[in-house]
Amino acid sequence: MVWFTPGSRPQPPTQLTPHLRNNLINLFFQHREKCFFEVQIARFNVALRTPPDNLDALDPALVTAILLLGCYWSRAASLVALEAQLLDQTKYELSASLVEADRLHDYVRGTNLLVFYYICKGMYDEAEQQICNSARVAIACGMHQIVSSIYQPPTPSTPKGPLRPPRDNIDLGERIHTLWQTFNLDKMVSLIKMSPAYLLGGGPDVNPILVIDTPWPRLMIEYETANLSQMERQSVQDLYNLTSAFGLRPETLVGLEAQGLSLAQRAMYVTTPNLICSSHEFAALDAAIQSFIGRLPGLRNGGESGQILATPGHSPINHRLVFIHTLGYTASLQLHQHMRDATSHSRCNIAAQNLTMIVSELTQADYGSLSIGLGVSGTLVAAYLYAKSALTSSKLQHMWVIAGRILVTLTARMSGGVAQQFQSFAMRVLTGLKQLNLVYPPLGKQLLTITRPHTLTLEYPNNSQASRLINYI
Repeated sequence: MVWFTPGSRPQPPTQLTPHLRNNLINLFFQHREKCFFEVQIARFNVALRTPPDNLDALDPALVTAILLLGCYWSRAASLVALEAQLLDQTKYELSASLVEADRLHDYVRGTNLLVFYYICKGMYDEAEQQICNSARVAIACGMHQIVSSIYQPPTPSTPKGPLRPPRDNIDLGERIHTLWQTFNLDKMVSLIKMSPAYLLGGGPDVNPILVIDTPWPRLMIEYETANLSQMERQSVQDLYNLTSAFGLRPETLVGLEAQGLSLAQRAMYVTTPNLICSSHEFAALDAAIQSFIGRLPGLRNGGESGQILATPGHSPINHRLVFIHTLGYTASLQLHQHMRDATSHSRCNIAAQNLTMIVSELTQADYGSLSIGLGVSGTLVAAYLYAKSALTSSKLQHMWVIAGRILVTLTARMSGGVAQQFQSFAMRVLTGLKQLNLVYPPLGKQLLTITRPHTLTLEYPNNSQASRLINYI
């Protein structure tokens, strides 16, 4: 960690010319949806050009984190040294931002971008440490308790807090999006590391102080034009209230990402070994997952919020919806993988079929645009299918890892025709993971652990499906 010392702020790297700086910022904005980063572009550009000593300017920590990710996405060998310098400077600027504490919203956003960078680089321990820092500050600033999407001017009785009151709907909307960016990254890190999440959101086991009341995010244009409703106050706890007012208008993609990650992480949590999950909680989570899947627009839907009907079959895949659909089916797979009843078997089978269908829809050109989160569920699915065929016959990258891991494990547990069917599912998901590994190299380490050959070959020494999957990896 590069700690802040007053008066010792480092100078920007000499390689970072104004032209290169602009190019890196533009490159970041081409990919920003992958890290759940939403802002009002025109206002953001004004703040970017404002001198940093003005409190309306962006905090240097956020700017440097943007440059770091721009450098990462450039994939240019000539910028490797610059990327290392920007990483050190980002850590320094974040320390300075937290000490100065005058633009904590930017501190949270900058820290979140660093978390995403660490995920991309496979540095999951560092990502976990930083997302805890970000979540703590977001909660201290009350960003989890924004009860309405509609701006209300401050009054003399408005409580004072670490953040200045929002200026208008746009400022409020950006804070709402930052809360959900933090939430999404927290869930991703939890799924990758199979560790508890910091922002649980709601439920009987959650400290009331940590309950998230902030409504699901809307499009930034809706905040800008005040196209909002007091009725749209649904948040995490409403996922389990099937009579809630979902459907007033289509959900935004960023909102669906948050809902899917919440359900996938919850499914992982309640199926943790030695954790007792009541039948009521299991049924409620299953109902919430099936309801979520049922609300999703088609994979070839071109609208940001699902308002546009599914476009013709030859139209391009919506890459964000690939991630969102994967979240729903992975959550179902995660929840039912250890159950032996007919309903759970059917849920697993449907989820596996849909996940492999998603992979089969993708072309070689699609993989560069997919979310890094896909890899998590891919290994879970492959592991599940692997176990299944042996008995009966960590945004998309990481979700496929989780899904792959489950499918491979189930393949190994099955025998006969069912084993062969699940082996086929697992092979399809593993093929997708191999393609993703070309885009996100750190995935290779997780890919190698999916089949756990030293364990599964001992447990199922005569399982031909298990052996084929091990050889395929």
